[in-house]
Amino acid sequence: MKPKSNNIDDNTNGDEFNKGDVILKYKSKSSKDFIPAFPLAGKPRFLDEWKQRKRVWPPEHVVDDIYNSEFFVVAKPALTKQERKKDFCLAYNNGEIKLARAMTSVQKKVVLILKAIKKSLLKDYSEILTTFHWKTAVYWNSETLNSLLIVDTEDNVFKLLIKVLDYMINCLRSRELQHFFIPSNLFAGMNENTSIEIANKITEIRENPIKALNVFFAGQTFDEIKYETIPAEKVAEFRKAYNDPSESSKIDIIMAILKRFSSESKEKVRAALHDVLTDALPFFIEEMARRRDKSQVNSALEQLILPNQIRKESFTDMVVDHLLDKVREKEVNDKNIAQIFLNLILEKVLNQ
Repeated sequence: MKPKSNNIDDNTNGDEFNKGDVILKYKSKSSKDFIPAFPLAGKPRFLDEWKQRKRVWPPEHVVDDIYNSEFFVVAKPALTKQERKKDFCLAYNNGEIKLARAMTSVQKKVVLILKAIKKSLLKDYSEILTTFHWKTAVYWNSETLNSLLIVDTEDNVFKLLIKVLDYMINCLRSRELQHFFIPSNLFAGMNENTSIEIANKITEIRENPIKALNVFFAGQTFDEIKYETIPAEKVAEFRKAYNDPSESSKIDIIMAILKRFSSESKEKVRAALHDVLTDALPFFIEEMARRRDKSQVNSALEQLILPNQIRKESFTDMVVDHLLDKVREKEVNDKNIAQIFLNLILEKVLNQ
């Protein structure tokens, strides 16, 4: 909602808002990260060593399943000596998902307790000491355990929690927490003073974990109305991006593929375009429906193309042929590709 005056109501604590700001009002929110990833051909370098480690947990079938998973590389700055334009890291997302699913009730409860403490007494350090770090500590402390993980009792949950807290304190003091799959220090580059400060805070929590957990529950206000301000300049950036699909990452990917037309085989370019356009088709249909005269757009637009897989494949093939023809005729560029695509969709729909 847009503010009519500087103060929305008493719940905003008297915050002032500039003209053009947008105020979000909500009780809760969630978010997801989307990161481009490149699949690896073959196994990561240290995966064989991980598979051969002596362990009680996870079970052998889970280890085999993780070993046979697909792994990726993602563009992510290194922890030290960062070079954003060059840095990549290994991503074990699929393996980590399977590992998390293999957790027992005891492990899951410990992770939930640690996440609660992270959001309350350790919230000032949540960007430094993440949930991923805590899960890694739980995994390391679970490898050689047996009955403690199997029997779901309060005593076992408490014992594992204490083991993980002690482990994390030692890791922070030495500034070394090894990745669970590969030899890699997750605390590399961490500031020494900060690591000691967090370790001291966890030491206090370790003395009375139940009290620390109660702090989390005391701070929960499920029905509280919250406000968040989106500055006017951010709103303008969003509107510009929304009204100009040429800035979309989908357009960038399509253009990058088309520019390789002269150096790659036609079959490779066609296959790459087909894959990208299959995912991009709903985006372009939405663009057409939003930007064109509503009287020209069939109200059942998506039903014409998207639900029927054969029709969708046929339409995608037609778009690929059309774009390749435009490339040969040198009629496609970064500025007009979106319009070419939208016109093609409109022509196809109106001819249905």
